This record gives sequence, structure tokens and C-alpha cells, in this order.
Amino acid sequence: ADWGEQLVGFATGRLFVANLGASESSEEKFVEEVKVKMETVGKEGETWSFERPSWVSTGKDEGGVEGLVCCARATSPWRLGLIYCMNRRSKILFIPWGGSEGSPDEERSAVTVSEESTDWAAWSPVVFRRDGKVFCVYLSVDSGENRKPHHACSRVVERELIPPSASSQEWTVGARRVVVDIFGSAEDPEGGGKGSDGETSKYGKESRGVYSESLPERCVSADGRFLFLNSASGPFPVVLCVNLLSGTVSVCPSPALKNGGKRGASELLDLCADGGTALVTSHSPS
Repeated sequence: ADWGEQLVGFATGRLFVANLGASESSEEKFVEEVKVKMETVGKEGETWSFERPSWVSTGKDEGGVEGLVCCARATSPWRLGLIYCMNRRSKILFIPWGGSEGSPDEERSAVTVSEESTDWAAWSPVVFRRDGKVFCVYLSVDSGENRKPHHACSRVVERELIPPSASSQEWTVGARRVVVDIFGSAEDPEGGGKGSDGETSKYGKESRGVYSESLPERCVSADGRFLFLNSASGPFPVVLCVNLLSGTVSVCPSPALKNGGKRGASELLDLCADGGTALVTSHSPS
């Protein structure tokens, strides 16, 4: 069996890195496979497909790379497609890259960033820095009623990636923090202002939850305090601004709105490296 959709004939995804600085005559491998110790990913006999890898840098050395973060999806029995089915069992992994695990042929241990007991499906990791620390933000749903509908409301989760130190020689993760919880959950099916944890919702009046297939690769402000993502408000695509510290959510005004209009569709394409300028496409209904 394979993944179907646009991936007919493919069953397992693997990770590769390319050394763009190596010449053809160099002994360094131009392309190498990232071999992961599967016992550090899941139970014995399980197989996983890896997707959306990105580099992690602590910033200690300019341009220093210390690891990879990626999404790992269980290949069985939830083989329902990689493109349109996010609510399948999956997790966020961090794979250390430096130190003793620098040999291309050596299997690398993986640190699980998401929480298996509360993140049935976790995907779309984005790594950023705030106040000298490294964080990973991702989307997730739990194993209850919230995971059943396709493209249902998801939560925004943040976790710190803690590099090795004098007291610990291994990479570790900080406490899991739900920035934005699922809105209109089984406990509050009408979306009347409570999150799935029973707390009062911090959503603005125009926002009814986070409905996002994935986070843009660049979506966090330069200071690491704001997350911008694509979602929906009723029938309209919108860009949400999430305060990563307070958890408040607001809808960014559509550039297409004119003459006091109240409705418009927007989509975030990219956030510039300075974290202060966004590229957005927008239109208003006729």
C-alpha cells in the first residue's frame, strides 16, 4: 500500500541533507541520508515517514547548525494521505546534528518535542528565537473527538528546545505550553467562549479558532513574540496574529477592504527576515 493522492508508489519518506559546499572531487558526501534511531522515535516494529525538516541553531556561533526539527507521521494504520489528512498520528522530532553524532553513517537519536499523551497529531514545526532561547511552535489535535473531522480546529503549542549544558550533555525540551487551545470543542460545541480546557477564550470577535493546514516557514516576528498564520473566519480566508506570550488571537485587517467594508479574504505568503514586513495576497467579494 502507498500514500495515494499525489504520492502513488511511495510508502515511506526519508530525510536527506545536501552539503552545498562540497565539490565533486571532495571526499565529503554531497548528499547523505539522515539515519534516525527508530527506537528513539516510537515502539519496536513501527515505521515512520519524515517531512518538513528545518535547521535549528542556538545562535552561539554565527551560522552554527545544531540539529534538525521535523514532523514524523506513522505509516500504519493511518495511511490516508500526506496532503489532505493532518489528523493522523504524528509527532514533532528534534534530531541533534553536532557533537559525537557528526558521522554521516552513524544513526542519530531523536528527541520527541510534542507530547504523545496530548498531541495525537502534531505537525508543521517552526523554530525561532526569543530572548536568547530557542523555541519550537507547532499545530496539534488530541486523541478525542477533536481529531475526527478533517481540517477541524487545531491548537497552537510552543515548547523550548534546550541545548546541552554543563549539567546535561543531552538536548532536552522545556514544558509544553498551549498558546491557543481548540475553540468550539466537544465541551463547548457552539463555540460560546470557552476553550477545551474550560477557560475563557482569548479569541477576538472575528476569530472562531485556528483552522490551518500548515504554518508558513517564516511566520514568527523578529522578536519571537508574534505568530502569523493562515486560517478562516466563516467563509473567508484570514490572517491571524497570535501573541505567543499572552495567547490572544486577532484577525489582521484585509488590505482589500475599502470604503468601510467589513469582509475580505487574505493569505500570508511570507514574512520578511526582519519579521516586520509581510507579503500578503488579498481580495474582497464583489
